[in-house]
Amino acid sequence: MELTIESIHEVEDPYQTFVDSIKNKETFRKYKPHLYRFLKLVPNSIYSENLGEIPFDDSIETLSKFFRWKFYFKIWNKQRNKFRH
Repeated sequence: MELTIESIHEVEDPYQTFVDSIKNKETFRKYKPHLYRFLKLVPNSIYSENLGEIPFDDSIETLSKFFRWKFYFKIWNKQRNKFRH
């Protein structure tokens, strides 16, 4: 599976893309809890400040949709610019 910045923005369901990309059931079993743990660490205040809304539940599917690459890059660029000045 090849990922580009453009293709990431076109993904409608990031969690399903994640699921589809992992063919081995054992690998999926290992990665899924790590993904969920990471997504749960993002505080609602980050979503609220940057997206103007917060996830309506804490399911892995919902959190994945809120934490899209576009959102990630927005935050990353904002933080990077703080350290440049």
